[in-house]
Amino acid sequence: MKQTLQNSANEMPCYIIEIKAEEKQKLRLYDMGFYAGSIVTPLYECWGGGTKVYEVKQTLIALRKKDAENIWVRELREYGQKG
Repeated sequence: MKQTLQNSANEMPCYIIEIKAEEKQKLRLYDMGFYAGSIVTPLYECWGGGTKVYEVKQTLIALRKKDAENIWVRELREYGQKG
C-alpha cells in the first residue's frame, strides 16, 4: 500500500516511490539518500515527538514530520516484521 514515510511502521523497510516537495527540499532529501528507489527503515520517534529516526544507505538520519510526510513509500513486508 502506498503511504507516506511518516505513517509507515517502525522497523519495516520501505521502498521510496516518490518525493512530493519543492525543489529545494527535494535536493536536500536527495543529498541525504532519500530518493526514488532507495530502501529506508523507520526506527523510532525521538523524545518529544516531531522527529523520527530512519536508516537509509547504512546511515541514521532524523527527519522532521513535515519532511517525512512528503516521501511516498511502499512497505516491504517480506523483509520486515511478521504479522
